[in-house]
Amino acid sequence: MTKSVVLFDMDGTLTPARKKVEANIVSKLKELSRYAEIGIVTGSDLPYLKEQCFDIWNRFDGCNPTKITLLPCNGTKRLTWVDGEFKLTDSVDMRDHIGTVMYNKLIEKLVDVQSYFIRYTMPVYPLTGTFISYRGSLLNYCPIGRDANHSDRKKFTDLDETNLIRSRLLDRLATTFKEGNDILEMRLGGETSIDIFPTGWDKSFALRYFEGYDVHFVGDRCQKGGNDFDIYNVMMRGNKHSTTGPDNTALIIDKIIEKLTQDRGEIQ
Repeated sequence: MTKSVVLFDMDGTLTPARKKVEANIVSKLKELSRYAEIGIVTGSDLPYLKEQCFDIWNRFDGCNPTKITLLPCNGTKRLTWVDGEFKLTDSVDMRDHIGTVMYNKLIEKLVDVQSYFIRYTMPVYPLTGTFISYRGSLLNYCPIGRDANHSDRKKFTDLDETNLIRSRLLDRLATTFKEGNDILEMRLGGETSIDIFPTGWDKSFALRYFEGYDVHFVGDRCQKGGNDFDIYNVMMRGNKHSTTGPDNTALIIDKIIEKLTQDRGEIQ
């Protein structure tokens, strides 16, 4: 029998943005794990993934962790449960891949773009700290800073929805950093940031770990330019699911379980 796996984005899909997973999702994932393995593929690095999703495998009524694969940094890192903990089994390095000269040039251009953002948007947009975060296999750029609290994030996301500030900053970066256009990709990440990574290192990277599987994917940023678009675009019709948030994800999980049980001729 063909194995099945359901890959989930994290922020806006399994969890509210930058918040912990809620009990109803944990319950739904435990039920799903009877029929399929579970993967969490996110642009965030491991510390955020563990912080937000720890309850999925740690609650007494949660999932068996051996059924879960953690796929931070767009799946360019893979962690599986070994000897009572999640251990890194695969990873790649962006700086090694594109070279120090190109990487340093990218940092220079990001600093220029951030300076432009500060000059022309203060004091309208909040600013905190940690604007550029290197995650090994990708670089995350957040105009208001990764240290933003929920109030800062809410103010920025409301303004970004109206003014498309991230899209404009992304276009500005791509225009001024033309030498990187053929080897780097840039996507809107989460609600406040932009992910930058080598070509092909988008979330579809995670699919290489599940060759021969029946793979489903659930994400909230599936439109072109969103960081779920690439994997969503290559999935089979019927196995790709766009969600509007965790409550909608719970309903999608029910539908996936129904499909998996029908495929196997089981009765729930």
